[in-house]
Amino acid sequence: MFRKLNLKNAACVFATLVFLAAGAASSVKAQSVCLQQGQSKTFSYTSTFGAAGSAKATFTLLGDMLTVVYKNTSTSNTYLSGVGFNTLPHILPADVQSSSASRGWLTGAGAGSGFGSYDLLAYGNGNKRIAPNTPVGTADFTLIYEPAQLCIAENIVHLTSLPNGDSEKPVGVPDPEAPGGGGSGNGNTE
Repeated sequence: MFRKLNLKNAACVFATLVFLAAGAASSVKAQSVCLQQGQSKTFSYTSTFGAAGSAKATFTLLGDMLTVVYKNTSTSNTYLSGVGFNTLPHILPADVQSSSASRGWLTGAGAGSGFGSYDLLAYGNGNKRIAPNTPVGTADFTLIYEPAQLCIAENIVHLTSLPNGDSEKPVGVPDPEAPGGGGSGNGNTE
């Protein structure tokens, strides 16, 4: 009843598994979370080193301001060097009245800082990295309008000095809602 897998069949099974895994990973990238006014949602970022290279960012929409609170949750001497994200609808540079960040970080709208093409960025410019177990950083983006809803789409952090000395830009995954409907996010995902 069971047949031995020959090398050709084993390669086919392996290729299928790789294809399915790639599809699962890309579906995480495409996931967005929509915020209504006054709501927050937290994303987790995990490097290939697991908890040794990890971070969290909480996005909050309140009036005309989008606030991002970011924290390095790494268990090693990995540093958090930046956050980049897209929104739906896309926020253009002309849509941002002002932006600022704590801890000496810079903020911006549009591509830059080695992040690629993201709508909004907050970054340490290479010399203001956030170490593990240190206070959170905050970036505020004041818009020229007050959106009823804003979706956080593709988003990454830049983790540097990973255990192997390299850096990675893991994709954000929305944290699950608290049991019993608690938490401040709305749980809407698209």
